Amino acid sequence: MVFSSNVFLFLFLPIFLGLYYLSGQRYRNLLLLIASYIFYAWWRVDFLALFAGVTLWNYWIGLKVGAAGVRTKPAQRWLLLGVGVDLAILGYFKYANFGVDSPERDHDLVRPGAVHPHPRAAADRYLVLYLRVDQLHHRRIPRRHPGYPHLIDFAAFVAIFPHLIAGPVLRFKDLVDQFNNRTHTLDKFSEGCTRFMQGFIKKVFIADTLAVVADHCFALQNPTTGDAWLGALAYTAQLYFDFSGYSDMAIGLGLMMGFRF
Repeated sequence: MVFSSNVFLFLFLPIFLGLYYLSGQRYRNLLLLIASYIFYAWWRVDFLALFAGVTLWNYWIGLKVGAAGVRTKPAQRWLLLGVGVDLAILGYFKYANFGVDSPERDHDLVRPGAVHPHPRAAADRYLVLYLRVDQLHHRRIPRRHPGYPHLIDFAAFVAIFPHLIAGPVLRFKDLVDQFNNRTHTLDKFSEGCTRFMQGFIKKVFIADTLAVVADHCFALQNPTTGDAWLGALAYTAQLYFDFSGYSDMAIGLGLMMGFRF
């Protein structure tokens, strides 16, 4: 499921926002976590248990780092263990299919059992940042939130669906206060809708159009110098507007939920 798909725009997002604003403040993070897991499971439901398991692992390592004392030798050992496991998982999902030909990769998209780095690997990068930066240097030790354990907030941060596909990169210390207390206003929601539509236009109307041009140029058997340059420039612009568009849509979705990334 991607932000520009019909199932996201006309099914997932309206249902989620409706339930989100009908629920009480204390349950919104839990609802966000459930929705994010559904969003993730739409991609690979068989990896959902791994996703939740790695989240629990990092939360537990964070507790150990905090209990050992910031910048102490035991804390550093716990940190190395946590980051080592995260990087091992990241490396596996990033390079498990390394060397596979592109046509085979295309078939892998629908072949059962295929291993892909996205978006599991993306989430692991945020977990590494959480352990390396937030826990050891900024002393953001998990604490309890009124009503349910702070684990819900942390798990929601890791899985929050607006940034799960392509960012933007988030740090737990920058959002922890917003998970505890964030404002929801009509102005912020309107700003989020505007930002989302700006990203949607970049992705659908610009990036996807440039992709057609780039694919055509790269498919030519005997491209001229002009064709090669056109393909390279189109592909470069496509990448920019693709990632920029997704980031804008993610920021807009966050604003709709009261977050300011």
